[in-house]
Amino acid sequence: MDGRIGALKSPLLHEAVFDLDHALWRMNLYSTMTALERYRAGRTTSLPSALGHGFWMFLRNYILRGGFRDGPEGLLQALTAGEGSFYRYAKLSLMNRRNQQPPIGRTLPELFQPARSSSPKSAGSYSGDHKGSA
Repeated sequence: MDGRIGALKSPLLHEAVFDLDHALWRMNLYSTMTALERYRAGRTTSLPSALGHGFWMFLRNYILRGGFRDGPEGLLQALTAGEGSFYRYAKLSLMNRRNQQPPIGRTLPELFQPARSSSPKSAGSYSGDHKGSA
């Protein structure tokens, strides 16, 4: 590294999630990507296991990691973490049951385009206000 190392003069703000719509969009995208990766690696699971993983993730974030101390935001974070975990395993379970995966050659953005929709917001791109609208 070139240059000197020093302290920041201003706080470093990092917002990985802008609002609830963005959180849900990311949850859907990443749960599908993870399920697909695990499916291609030969992993299997069941819907009861998906429920267990989701519940454990909620408990771990809300109770063990102290999310309850953050009030409503901590509850929301723990719920979305649990929900994301549930969706990863539920999607994998459904892929296993159907023995399906997306056709070879399709990219992930293509997988998130609506089949036949006139909606201005596609499921593959987040176009919400990044300034923190709720």
